[in-house]
Amino acid sequence: MRERYKLQINTYDEYWENNKLKASAIEFCKLDSMWMFKKDGWHIDLKDLHEVGIPAFDDSAIDLQDKKIYRFPKITLPRQKVDLLKEKYNCKVIRDASKADISIVSMKLFDSIIEREWTSSIAFQDVFQILVHMKEIDMLSDGALVKLQEFLGTAPTTAQINFKINKHWNSQTAFITKTVNDLEQWIRDEHLDNDGNGHDWYLSEKNYVAFNNLKDNTSQIVLDTQISNIIDGELAVIDNTEYKNMYDMITSSDIDNRSLALELLANCNIEKSFDVVSELYYWNYDWIKATTNWNSVNVKTMRNRLKAYEGGHGTSGIHSFNNYLTLLAKDRKLTTYAVNKTREKLLNTLMGNIVGPESSVFKVDLQNLYIADEIKSKIEDLKESIEEEIKSKIND
Repeated sequence: MRERYKLQINTYDEYWENNKLKASAIEFCKLDSMWMFKKDGWHIDLKDLHEVGIPAFDDSAIDLQDKKIYRFPKITLPRQKVDLLKEKYNCKVIRDASKADISIVSMKLFDSIIEREWTSSIAFQDVFQILVHMKEIDMLSDGALVKLQEFLGTAPTTAQINFKINKHWNSQTAFITKTVNDLEQWIRDEHLDNDGNGHDWYLSEKNYVAFNNLKDNTSQIVLDTQISNIIDGELAVIDNTEYKNMYDMITSSDIDNRSLALELLANCNIEKSFDVVSELYYWNYDWIKATTNWNSVNVKTMRNRLKAYEGGHGTSGIHSFNNYLTLLAKDRKLTTYAVNKTREKLLNTLMGNIVGPESSVFKVDLQNLYIADEIKSKIEDLKESIEEEIKSKIND
């Protein structure tokens, strides 16, 4: 972690005097947060957690027998599953994290603690080079130099700086326009600018305690999905080859068929069947709800896990399609299968009469209907090999 500072150089016309920037052109402050890392994407992954001091999560090293367990906030682990855990492994859930053998967390917890900012900062050393160059080209008044020396004496050399040059798009003075443009070009040429390769992720002051509680925790930290997989380890996995049969049962006019399908969904390994189960639940919610076992214990457990996916979702607008893939990405359950199935559904329903199979004039092939890079970067099965490599290096 690094301290964060903000440094702004205002180059508007009113901040110049005798072709030099005045002291008032310089603004800086310390931000009440710590810089964690820079990356693209919307979610934190295992590599990021390792870099900031949170240990890796090793599936093979989880021993639950007779252990004291602490549950951190925001985990997705229904009470019924915790009861099964206590019954099967003689575990005890406690309220004091310092006395726990195992602490259960979720990636959503880290998403809420470590925040993303649209801006991208640069290192102290890079800012120092820029300021030296500004002095060399004689664009700083004595007052501005004193102000910048104050900044350099305040910010530690390890700090990350949110550096910005504020300017008019159309300055009334040709000299100012040329000087500022030349400075910006020099910064780019020296590769000292915020090159756009990622955004800043930071830890707000309000989250210091929460993060340190996780980082300094002496118990074994495991993910809620790992615990769910252990509990559901003996349950069947519904893979994508079974989707058609499950869909036919769920949309059957026979309530007994629908109820049987719901029972199969509620008693499968949901975490390992998530892309299939969530799709059936999301797009066919009204069919699934019209069953005889909607309020059974197992089904209620499944409903709790799929709370975000409930409700009717029509195909007459793009929102439902966007929302489904966004939910999967947020849950870190987005797969190539889910993306392709959603693309097919979009083409065959909403786009069908316009440019899809039913269109008589314009046509769009499925291969030309692709998702944005931001969403593509969240497809989990494309990241698995990378994460496995990271785990291997960490364990070595």
